[in-house]
Amino acid sequence: MSTVADGLTRRIRPTSRPVPPVFGVDPDAGRRGMRPVADVVIIGGGCAGLACAVAIAEQAPDRSTVVIDALRADRDERTWCFWDDGSNPAPEAVRTSWTRWEIRTADRAVSAQDAAHPYRMVSASAYRQAMRRRAEGTGAVRVLSDTSVRSVWDAGARTAVEAGGAVIEAPCVLDARGADFRQPPENGRVVLYQRFVGQWISTTRPVFDPSTVTLMDFRESSSEDQVEFMYVLPISATHALVESTIFALERRRPHAFREDIAHYLQKRWALGPDEWEVTGEEAGCIPMTDAPAMHEALAFSIGVRGGSTRPSTGYAVARIWRNAHSVATAVRRGRTVPLMRDSARTRTLDAVFLRFLRDEPAAAPDAFARMFGGVPGPAVVRFLSERSSVIDELRIIFALPKRPFLRAAARLLGERARAMVRPLGPRRRIHRAGPTREAS
Repeated sequence: MSTVADGLTRRIRPTSRPVPPVFGVDPDAGRRGMRPVADVVIIGGGCAGLACAVAIAEQAPDRSTVVIDALRADRDERTWCFWDDGSNPAPEAVRTSWTRWEIRTADRAVSAQDAAHPYRMVSASAYRQAMRRRAEGTGAVRVLSDTSVRSVWDAGARTAVEAGGAVIEAPCVLDARGADFRQPPENGRVVLYQRFVGQWISTTRPVFDPSTVTLMDFRESSSEDQVEFMYVLPISATHALVESTIFALERRRPHAFREDIAHYLQKRWALGPDEWEVTGEEAGCIPMTDAPAMHEALAFSIGVRGGSTRPSTGYAVARIWRNAHSVATAVRRGRTVPLMRDSARTRTLDAVFLRFLRDEPAAAPDAFARMFGGVPGPAVVRFLSERSSVIDELRIIFALPKRPFLRAAARLLGERARAMVRPLGPRRRIHRAGPTREAS
């Protein structure tokens, strides 16, 4: 068995202490008998886990990979949306696409389009099934579905992972289990929770416009202390995913998402209770933060856990796909797996935007309408998909209201300055985001 990744374990200084409680550690479990050995174990078989498994198999076909997935591929009913930049590894999983989108506020509606980079919806279930077939078709990947990880511990030259009653050892473990909500951000950092409930709505009469996505409709928002909007993804004139979304400071504060959706259907399309029904539902919480991601003591964080979520928007899917190739390259070369880290310019813009959303949510509708209505669609899409030029970013800055963002920039400078003189407190993780010297 190849041991090309042995250097990964040595570089992150394996420790005899157990991994944090989220792993459900039992250091004595599974220490008996012979154990299977793989080059890579990936914990989590969602968007990031499968993308990295396929990328590793394609770049290093002689490396063996085991993916441990707590779900069955056909049980994931979520949808993911993104502006197509050519990075989607499973185009067959695309459910529908749009080239036109709109923003609605109390006093105006603005729209834009970009035919070259459509806004696409991917079925998570179809994606997982397609990527699993592709991964296992390489002969180098094995996916264990409906299997939960019970414990992870240091096993000397390797890391041991106990799952499904068996123990697998590998010199490289990748953690793709999604957002880590266990710790607040350090001083000088911000986190907003993008919380949402989406319902698949079928109507008895045609009301939806399947040519246009409503990215944000602020007209029914009644809150002064957080950003609230509706998000509409129409599949046909009688079928759409309608989401109620908030950017909140608290992750568990109750919110009437479903009541918001029912009210919105009545107000926008005059739909009575007997004219529509819910055929499916999905919900989630996405942390939007400028805090740098970090690796665990015994596992490299990838995907959302590894910093792939864009702090100012919550978009992550296309970023995960692009970063999968960097992860695979690091594994192939036996180097430290890099966390995703944007350019200093992008990080600064996102940090300012986060503070604007946190402190002046009432001004958000006007800001988004100015950005999407005052800048050509392709330039906005380039900015949202990390392909923007300095000229694109300047156009967006000039389109936005100046005073709220200058105040946000001042707060950013003040918060970061105060954080430099405060103790940061104990740390559980050992690597800051971004490639180390070996991975650069």
